[in-house]
Amino acid sequence: MPEGYITNMYRALWPSTLLALLALLALLALLAAGACADAAPPTSTPTAATPALEVVSPSASAACPVTRAAPLDLVPAEAARPIVSGSSHPDVVRANLSMAGNDAIWVTVPRGPVALHDRLFVVRLVPGRIAATGRRIDGAAPLPTLDVLDGYGDVGLQLVGFSLPAPGCWELTFLLDGVVSTQLTVTVLALAGPP
Repeated sequence: MPEGYITNMYRALWPSTLLALLALLALLALLAAGACADAAPPTSTPTAATPALEVVSPSASAACPVTRAAPLDLVPAEAARPIVSGSSHPDVVRANLSMAGNDAIWVTVPRGPVALHDRLFVVRLVPGRIAATGRRIDGAAPLPTLDVLDGYGDVGLQLVGFSLPAPGCWELTFLLDGVVSTQLTVTVLALAGPP
């Protein structure tokens, strides 16, 4: 090994290490801000017949009826388990879990705007393959790209990535094996840059 090789290697890695640390601190700050955000209580109680999904009425400042999370006590343990169990701090993740769903599918819902290219975690409570579609509801736009990643089996956690072609208000709809009774639609607000 040439003299000074290790020192030069650490000098080369330092900027990327610093950048990674700053990104981690920013993520922690966003998580803390989301955990402290005040949210109005839901106006309806989900039942087996009606999904645990609520749409906030549009106001003058926010014209997009974004999907709100179900209260934590209504999120089934089998829907939360795949997301919480992978964490080194399951109590913190469970306390900040933001999901909406029905008897077949539960989806993580953002607490605020999303980026144009992002992902959602979908948990299947019954076996089946997920199909995902989307459309912009506040204007014209090409269809988004939704990527249902393979390799997750027939039940449990499934990662769905999306690329929205323009900022705006978007409905993302998930179905299991094309069965309409399993349909779950989540409405998100997308920004042009990072949320």
